[in-house]
Parts: sequence; C-alpha cells; structure tokens
Amino acid sequence: MTAVLTKSTLESNSYANIYSIFSTRTNIADPRGSSSESQRQMIYDSDPFEKGLNFGNLPYIILPMATVAYTRFSSDGKVKTITWTHRVVVRTVRGGSSGGSTDAGRTDMLAMTDDIHETCNNETIKQQLRDLGMGNLELEKIDSDTGIISQRRIYETVFELSYQERMAVSS
Repeated sequence: MTAVLTKSTLESNSYANIYSIFSTRTNIADPRGSSSESQRQMIYDSDPFEKGLNFGNLPYIILPMATVAYTRFSSDGKVKTITWTHRVVVRTVRGGSSGGSTDAGRTDMLAMTDDIHETCNNETIKQQLRDLGMGNLELEKIDSDTGIISQRRIYETVFELSYQERMAVSS
C-alpha cells in the first residue's frame, strides 16, 4: 500500500490501496488456515458466485470498485472533496468449505468480520491511508443475511467502507 492518490489516479490507486489492506492475510485471515493462504484467492473484485456454487471456494470477500462522489467545490472548482464508497461482501457456507454439518461457516464469518472491523479501526492503517490521500475511513455493517442454495445455508454480511479527501482535481 504505497500508491498516493493524484488527480489522475483517483480510482486506480484508491482501489489498489484498499485491496492491499483486505488481501493482506495478517489483516484478514483466511479461515481455512495457513496452509492454504498462499494458494487460494480469497478477495474478488466482482461476485464469483458461480465459483462458490460447489461451496469449495467459500469463504470469500467481494471488494468491488468504489463509487466516487464529488462534493464541496472550491470557488474556482479546482479543489473538491471526494468520497469513495465500497460495498464489501463476505460469504461463507454453514458447514465451512469442507461441507461438514457443524457451524464452521458461522465461525468463519464471525472471524472474518471481526478482522474487518479490527483492520478498519486500526489507527496505523488509518494513518497510512491518510498519508496516501484517503482520510476519514469509516466502516458500517449494512446487512447480514442467510439463505439456502442447493440445500446448504449461506451466510452473507455486507459492509459499506467509505473514505474521503479534499484535493485538487484540475489545474
């Protein structure tokens, strides 16, 4: 995570920095354990639901690209406050990726969401983001639901992650 935001990298660097935080396994651990950590993809930029239908790729996190909103323009319009918002989805299956009958999926979900809360409230990470032009990091859990697919219970938690910065966007 070292990509400073500029007027020409408002989306690419902001996404790369957030992705870096979420994909660092010391921040958000893979519930499958350390033996699989370097071998499997756990963070996706779009919904890999088709991959999860065999339940072997769960749990995973979906981190799509952010929406971007401009507010509070300067009198000349060159400086604006920009707000980025990511919808972050965490999915697990009740029996865990092994398909057991226990509540491993619930345990996986709670461990991953605890890690997300801890990571987004970590002052060191928040300061690193501020240094890169991504201040006022806020995390809000907006939904938590369960559903049944192919007779297996799926847990899904949705967060909204936002941050903002006032910066020059034109010369």
